[in-house]
Amino acid sequence: MKKFNFEEVEKRIGYVFSDKRLLLEAFTHSSYANENADLSYERLEFLGDSILGFIISNFLFKLYPQEDEGFLTKTKASIVSGKALSRAMDEMDLIGFVRTAQGSIENEVKVSDNIKEDLFESIIGAIFVDSQDYKECEKYIFKHLAKNLNIDYLDNKNKDYKSRLLEYAAKRKNEIEIKFEVIALADNVNSGFEAIVYVNGIKYGRGEALSKKKAEQEAARKTIDMLRI
Repeated sequence: MKKFNFEEVEKRIGYVFSDKRLLLEAFTHSSYANENADLSYERLEFLGDSILGFIISNFLFKLYPQEDEGFLTKTKASIVSGKALSRAMDEMDLIGFVRTAQGSIENEVKVSDNIKEDLFESIIGAIFVDSQDYKECEKYIFKHLAKNLNIDYLDNKNKDYKSRLLEYAAKRKNEIEIKFEVIALADNVNSGFEAIVYVNGIKYGRGEALSKKKAEQEAARKTIDMLRI
């Protein structure tokens, strides 16, 4: 196995370790650790997962002072999803530095989104143990999850009320049926549209707008408020 390139890895992460052994541990897969009586990244991943959750929760708590727990939980889940963390690792192009046992496992690790997610979190854990400073962890997280933490991005994502409502119904497909009805308000298209949401055949939210899409969003928003989701 080629020599671990500390300098290059630190450059891509954006943090220089005082204790290089922590960085090496953060990049050690269990398959390598088992063969070489070494430490794997699993303990650092455990710590990093908790720190990531705390930092993002605190960020959203301050950003959205009027929103309830359900909204904050859903938004946090989208930010720290496996897909988001895996994408961040791809952008840093760090998966090739993971130390694994030789053989098929090496190739499996390099294409695994789950391993990329684990690596993102193990790096957080290593940074905290090395620095004993949440701010250093924040720098890493905010830098590499910048897109997901962009306020405009979050607002646009969270204001897609129709998708939120349909996702809610899909998870409860045996309990809830959602239907949208859209009606032109007049023969003149400039008069706009009225959208109505039916939940199990019962009329709930109603919205009016110049476009069908905006009318549906308003009706979905009101329905979400009525259902308290």
